[in-house]
Formats: sequence, structure tokens, C-alpha cells
Amino acid sequence: MRAVPCLQFVYIHRVMVVPITPTSYGLRSHVELGPGSSGLDHTSFARCDHVRVVSTQRLSTRIGMLSPQDLAAVDQPLRFVLDLTCEASRTRTPFSS
Repeated sequence: MRAVPCLQFVYIHRVMVVPITPTSYGLRSHVELGPGSSGLDHTSFARCDHVRVVSTQRLSTRIGMLSPQDLAAVDQPLRFVLDLTCEASRTRTPFSS
């Protein structure tokens, strides 16, 4: 009997991104990012409610990089938007109410 893999991962050259905008809409899912070490030249907002999957070919140059503090600030609203905030969401099945 030969072993058969259960899952096969195919590298598809895609990444999930959170868009950044200079406009504040006052929503909890929008995280303020200050200029400075991040590489941004003005205050911007990470729009965690607009997560997208894009091809890595569309990414040209790195403009900046978020600090660990900014990443932590983006993490909580992103978990909320993706419904990863509580244990119940991890055990719920597609058919449960």
C-alpha cells in the first residue's frame, strides 16, 4: 500500500493585502497608521474591511513596513472582520445556526 498525501499545496503567487487610504471613515475596522518609520509620508488608515487577494506580480516596490505595534493594532480589527475573534467561530460548522 502506498501513502497518498491528503493535501497538496500549489504556490499560486498570491497574497492577501489590507489596502491603505489617506481618508478616515471613522470605522472600527480602519486602523490609523502614522508617518515615520513605516515609510508612509502622511497619516493613513488600514482598511481591514477591504481585504483582497492580489497577484504578487502586481506588487512592484516596497514602500514601507509596519512596526510590530502597528501590526498588532491591525490584527484585532482584521480578526473581527474575518470572524476569528472567539472560540465559537472556530468550532461552528457551515450547517450550524
